[in-house]
Amino acid sequence: MKVSATVLATGILVSPVLGCSDESGPAPELATLEGTWANENATTRGITQVTIRVRGEVVLIEVWGSCHPVDCYWGTEVADTQNWRENRALRVVWDQGFAINTQTLTLVSDARLRVSTFTHFLDDSGRADFELTEFFRKQ
Repeated sequence: MKVSATVLATGILVSPVLGCSDESGPAPELATLEGTWANENATTRGITQVTIRVRGEVVLIEVWGSCHPVDCYWGTEVADTQNWRENRALRVVWDQGFAINTQTLTLVSDARLRVSTFTHFLDDSGRADFELTEFFRKQ
């Protein structure tokens, strides 16, 4: 499943830090993010994998969500890097038609990434909006 996304220009999602290592000090170079990140929870029903490619100051994000029998590919989008230096965070908004997913990707350590996804439903299904925070290890 391919979804389109728009870059979030201002941050609307702030997630608590749960069980994370020290994030103080200057932010590392964006190139530190480059690579494939796998969810620490192998049985997640959320995001299973994130691939990040850095091209200068442009960061491309690819996301796969848990689907059956194979994971759903969300596509590739450009991340908003505006908060990188201050918060070690990137933001992306994915428009799936029936829902808008706002993701904040925060580098916790060189090998650990926190992805917080806030889902806002647009359809008339009656489902409640929710936030899911997951942790990923660099492969």
